Amino acid sequence: MKLEGLDKLERKLGPLRAGKHWKQLLESGGDMLRDYINVYPPLSNANTKQGPGGRWYERGYGPRWARKDGSVGGMKTSEDLRHSWAVSANSKRAIVGTNVSYAKAVQSAEHQAPFHAKRGWPTDQEAIDKMRPKILDMVRREINRILSR
Repeated sequence: MKLEGLDKLERKLGPLRAGKHWKQLLESGGDMLRDYINVYPPLSNANTKQGPGGRWYERGYGPRWARKDGSVGGMKTSEDLRHSWAVSANSKRAIVGTNVSYAKAVQSAEHQAPFHAKRGWPTDQEAIDKMRPKILDMVRREINRILSR
């Protein structure tokens, strides 16, 4: 997504002050994207115990399974995708990303596993497409507010 208007802001405020405002705007837009993509879809049968010998994935923990003796086994492998999304911004761009090893299989439009798509996991491209109008509107309003001073 490309945002324009820095030149008018720089003429009004000077490059240093405009850069500060631009960074704040980009960071706010990045926060909006992050807040969209880090919402998990509703739990599915893949997240619930299926009975004796059943296997499921417990969010925030990892794979779990029911043992014959009634106890529960599991491996704590979750990297907490929801809380890993972060925003980094400067006066030129904002980057929204995660370093979770399995994030591409879950939320990348190019690499999402079909079963994650079926369960409603939002992709990076979906977040951009959905939030673009709101981000552009926020940026326009803020630039207009600053320029009207």
